[in-house]
Amino acid sequence: MNKIKKLMMICIFLIFSLTLVGCGTNPETVVENYFNTLKSKGFIEASNFTDDKLTEEDSKDFNYTLMDKKIQTALSSKIEYKILESHTSFTNARVKVKINYIDLLPIIDRLPNDIIPIAIKGLLEGKIENLEDCKDIEMTYICDSIKDKNAETAMLVLDINLKRSFKNHWAIATNDEFFKASLGNAREAGEKLEKLNDKYANMSKEDQLKLIENYLASLSPEKVNKFFKETLKNVPAENIVKLLRPYIDFLSSDGYKNYCKIILGESIDEEQLNIIQQKLKNISDEDLKVMIEEVLSSL
Repeated sequence: MNKIKKLMMICIFLIFSLTLVGCGTNPETVVENYFNTLKSKGFIEASNFTDDKLTEEDSKDFNYTLMDKKIQTALSSKIEYKILESHTSFTNARVKVKINYIDLLPIIDRLPNDIIPIAIKGLLEGKIENLEDCKDIEMTYICDSIKDKNAETAMLVLDINLKRSFKNHWAIATNDEFFKASLGNAREAGEKLEKLNDKYANMSKEDQLKLIENYLASLSPEKVNKFFKETLKNVPAENIVKLLRPYIDFLSSDGYKNYCKIILGESIDEEQLNIIQQKLKNISDEDLKVMIEEVLSSL
């Protein structure tokens, strides 16, 4: 009799357990809810479907990539996912998901050259003081690149583990790999951007100038003329004086002359360069302004 009672209890428990399995949200739905919420509302709201609810402070800590909230939002809104398969046991589940995300690495690779004209325009208009103040320009550039309909994408396949709580709620078991995958290669790209910014922060004025000149040297003469016409159009000469003043010593040095020879080769007019360098030595702001106005009038 006791054995029968015991068997009856086991059967009731099993039936009750199976009933519980049928109740509540299943693992695939939880994963779908996570990604749909991530796309529409961001990390903090999406974390409601994980075992580790994020706060605003946690979100800032997650921002180890120099990626601000606008970029995280832009990235998450462009994520596409597809559930490939799932396996469920009583307390654990695994859902395999294919994730397509915006590939940030090519964007970071293009960034230095692409923001130089924007930075120069900002310098001339007085919106930024020097090349070290370009973070806002960088963030805007990255955001716009992410939103571009032709932005490059990459793909990964991720096994997402879930656990069932005592209340029969499934939650995604979070770990570093999961959060990293949720935004594709944002961490790797962010580390690359951080190194780039450190490099610029430690640049001398001469190296900053060389960076700009290397960019101009990569353009055709027609594009250089177009660049200066568009960039210098309606810019007060005083702004250009203010921009050039820290570089005058270098511009009038033999080091700059040698640098020009390397960049321009045989096409350099050394005699003309000597005349300009002599004029620049100990030039006053007023005389520099007159020289700049002459150049502007010829554009």
